[in-house]
Amino acid sequence: MMSGSFPFKILFWVLCILQCMPNITFGCVPEERIALMHTQSSLMKSNSEVPSSWGQSDDCCSWESVTCNDDSTRVSGLHLFGIHEGGPWNLNLEIFSQFHELLLLDLSWNMLSGLQNIDVETSTRMMISWDLSENSLLLKSSILL
Repeated sequence: MMSGSFPFKILFWVLCILQCMPNITFGCVPEERIALMHTQSSLMKSNSEVPSSWGQSDDCCSWESVTCNDDSTRVSGLHLFGIHEGGPWNLNLEIFSQFHELLLLDLSWNMLSGLQNIDVETSTRMMISWDLSENSLLLKSSILL
């Protein structure tokens, strides 16, 4: 004869097992997927060509030009070289502020003429590598990258 608490014991053990499992996620972090869509919108407003795979699936780690950390599924690299086709471009870096594990930001070959909203402390703590080669940047001496 089974006691009335048998289903509760099973539920208890299932919950314990789920609690002890590491965070398993598939795809990218939802907040960063939203941030990438905002980034896409901002870049498109500046006449930049964003890869067509952006927004095609929920897994932004599978999107072209996006690299994710295998352990956390957070965005670790954005390879946005040669996406700007208009004239000189003054980029607002605030659009990248939601990527907390961003280690590489490749903005080479984009006709960048200036960078706005540079939070040097946050940017240098967050990003290890910037690629700003083949641009026309005129940086003030008080801004260090």
